[in-house]
Amino acid sequence: MNTPNALVENLKVIKVLHQLLMAVTAAILAFALRPDLTQEYKASLDELAALKQVSWGGWSNYVAHRYQNELDQDSRLLRTWVRQAGLRVKKDAVGPVIPVFGDQVPYVGTGRLLDLDTFFSSTQRIGVTRVKPSERQSFLQQAAKWKSGRGPTVSIVALNLSVNSSGLQYNNGSLMLDWLNHSPSAISAFPLYLNTDEQPPPQPSFVLVSYSIQSETGAYALDWLRNDTFGQRIVDPKTGTLLPHLKAFWHQINQDGSDQAIVFLQEELAANTRGTLSFFGIPVERSLAVTAGPVATFCILLFMGLHLMHFRSLSPDNGAIRDYPWVALFHSTLAAATAYASILILPTAANGVLLYRFGQTKEWSTRIGTFAVLLVLLEGVWILFEVSKVRKRSRLLGD
Repeated sequence: MNTPNALVENLKVIKVLHQLLMAVTAAILAFALRPDLTQEYKASLDELAALKQVSWGGWSNYVAHRYQNELDQDSRLLRTWVRQAGLRVKKDAVGPVIPVFGDQVPYVGTGRLLDLDTFFSSTQRIGVTRVKPSERQSFLQQAAKWKSGRGPTVSIVALNLSVNSSGLQYNNGSLMLDWLNHSPSAISAFPLYLNTDEQPPPQPSFVLVSYSIQSETGAYALDWLRNDTFGQRIVDPKTGTLLPHLKAFWHQINQDGSDQAIVFLQEELAANTRGTLSFFGIPVERSLAVTAGPVATFCILLFMGLHLMHFRSLSPDNGAIRDYPWVALFHSTLAAATAYASILILPTAANGVLLYRFGQTKEWSTRIGTFAVLLVLLEGVWILFEVSKVRKRSRLLGD
């Protein structure tokens, strides 16, 4: 006859194995349901590639186009004054190119992505220089002085407004200055150089043109980007969010430049491609996970089933098992359902989801995992059969 202590020790081992099974099943399920960020990595890299293809000269062109009428009017006005001063201008003479004003876009290559996002999320002040019509007389007087030092046949071949070299200019864009460097002499005036074919040019070579600034404030940079060929690919059309896919990794890359962010995302994508997954911060090879999960579950269930068979072979004839705190022995429908679900349904489902999300049918690791899941299903049925017999014996002893 078996002692009560021996029976309790066997039940204790079975209970521990059941608890271990639930812990492993929960871990497998959490692992299997983790988000797969492969597509987000690719979408984020596409956004950064589009960002690097944006021609930032388009920003100054956007501002210049907004003020095209004003620019054309002032250009014609200056040419008219030149002719009214009696100066000869060749038909193919170029200029003057009148600058516009605008806030500076942070440098994309090495500048922080956070600064770029802040720029497009806020408003910008843009504007245009306006030649003061009241300065016509001053202009004509300066032009007369300029003319007096030259021969009667001298012709102007170009009209160039001189601007501060530290002002903002974009490649392939219109002449654009920032608000801090708009005049080389710190006054609201530009030298207008009247270039001729004389060598060397006599002095003075320019006349001073006074101007005022017409400006306005609004979300103009975002409006430009939304209509740019590449810019519209990095702006959410509904919310106006810049780099929406990249925001999934924003806390990791917002202090980096676009080049550094690309390196980071490529490394993360490569890790996913070669099958490395993160489980609570611990890197786990995908091919190992799809095999180890089902095999570990199979082993736990196997030991649990063998211990149940051994326990039943002891032919317990006392009521000690009736009071043992194991959910499978509780006399309620909910307890029975919980025991059956945790032994059969959850282990099979958790490992099935793991294989479905991360398995590759052509790999042996996945095939082994699939075979192990089938065994888990069969073991679950077998163990439930053993549990039902133990529950039945427990009820009989209680009658």
